[in-house]
Amino acid sequence: MQILNDLEVHNNSTALFIVSGDVEIAKGVVLVDVGIIADGNIYTAYDIVEGDSTQILQFRGFFICNDFVFQRTLVGTSNSDFPSEEFTYEPKYITQLQGFFGAHHIIWRSTD
Repeated sequence: MQILNDLEVHNNSTALFIVSGDVEIAKGVVLVDVGIIADGNIYTAYDIVEGDSTQILQFRGFFICNDFVFQRTLVGTSNSDFPSEEFTYEPKYITQLQGFFGAHHIIWRSTD
């Protein structure tokens, strides 16, 4: 799965992506506000080349994967105070999705 643009959902909504394989996030993305469960790795700037600078990538939600591959760099800035990737756990994803994993009808679709 590739993420080429920011992903953000309304505070009263949730989005959960269950991914077979890797999740590749483009270097221009600055916000991923969803839940992601992947059996592969999450790459934070798969398209970065040496010498590129990026902005801080904010993860808000919950994320499960094999490994995080942190690729971002804040080239040209003093990076002693600012992380290249920042995580904020959002419990709304667990509380709002819990009803979907019970008695409700769920439709699973492949996006390939």
